[in-house]
Amino acid sequence: MVDRIHNLTRILKVWNKEKFGNIFYNKRRLLARIQGIQHHLSDKPSVFLSSLEESLLKDYRDIFEREEIFWQQKSRNCWLKEDDRNTKIFHFSMVIRKRRNKTEGLTKKDGSWTGDIRKMKTEAVQYFQDLFFSWKGIVLVSILKFYCFSLRISEAELTGLFQTVDEFEVKNSLFSISELKALGPDRSPTILFQIFWIVCKGDLMDLVLDCFTKGCMPSLLNSTLISLIPKIPNPTNLSHFRIISLCNTS
Repeated sequence: MVDRIHNLTRILKVWNKEKFGNIFYNKRRLLARIQGIQHHLSDKPSVFLSSLEESLLKDYRDIFEREEIFWQQKSRNCWLKEDDRNTKIFHFSMVIRKRRNKTEGLTKKDGSWTGDIRKMKTEAVQYFQDLFFSWKGIVLVSILKFYCFSLRISEAELTGLFQTVDEFEVKNSLFSISELKALGPDRSPTILFQIFWIVCKGDLMDLVLDCFTKGCMPSLLNSTLISLIPKIPNPTNLSHFRIISLCNTS
């Protein structure tokens, strides 16, 4: 599964470059051609130019749909309504989110201020390493052992744990995820698996069953992108961020 996703990503990059093309360049080029034809038609009618204009307008509508999808993916808004063509909404949404999440600098552990990107990265890594490798976890385990907590599950729950994962369960889990959720390292959005469920369900089922049977999964599949989400507007301290892991869809 990991190899197939990697190969698909490589092929799609080539397709995007050679076939799909630069949306904004193609849009400007089409507009220029349409305006030129309409200028000539205003002077003298022409069956050939009218036919060409109609063909170019169809291409323009196609490129417009591509642009709409592009901004929707950038903004990751899930509320796009059918026939809503206002791509500016998605453009502004993406720009506003970037500005809101942009951090000009951070207050370091020693109280000093830095706006240097490399120093900010180092400070962030150190801060969260200290946070997640804290001694507090050791204290919690000691408390649990001291009070002799014992966990028990019922026979019905135990029986449920031994049941095999079926296709219906995997499909429900997959289709419960939003189509354009933030991507993990393999850059494969959920919508890809949802649209091509018939094609990829065999590989997904084999993967899930293999993980449950062996009790482990490929390390690359379990890789995540670590992202910092601001808790407040204009964060200045690392305590103002919430850390999340962006997982691969599979």
